[in-house]
Order: sequence, then structure tokens, then C-alpha cells
Amino acid sequence: MNLKPELSIVLPIYNPILNWVNLLDDSIKVINILFIKTSFKIIMVDDGLTSDLEAGKNYLRNRYDNVEIVSYPEN
Repeated sequence: MNLKPELSIVLPIYNPILNWVNLLDDSIKVINILFIKTSFKIIMVDDGLTSDLEAGKNYLRNRYDNVEIVSYPEN
């Protein structure tokens, strides 16, 4: 059963890939400290980045089950 998250956070994805992977890791650490026992979902928005993102997106999808990536072809 999928429960609705109690908290949703939207984060932009910027170039280069390492920056937003680190951003997500840091964000999840802070959320877990501030919102103990709160279910949450992080929505990452890719709005037409120029770097190769598929490997990074797949990495994040496989690493975190509460992360959704929304993609737009252009900014």
C-alpha cells in the first residue's frame, strides 16, 4: 500500500550532476533530522539540463524510493 507523503519538497536539478546528487543526499539527511517519523517525497525538476542526466537519474531512482524526477525538455 502506498501512503501519501506528509511532506513534499521540490528541488531544482542543476548542472553538473554531482551538485544535485550531493544536494539530494544533504537534503534527505536534514529532513530526517527535522521531521523525524514523517513520511516525505522529494520531487526533483530537470528543466532542460545540458549534461548527460540519464545515468544520474537512474542512480537516484535506484538509491531512493521516495524521489520522483520530473523532466521538461527545455527551460
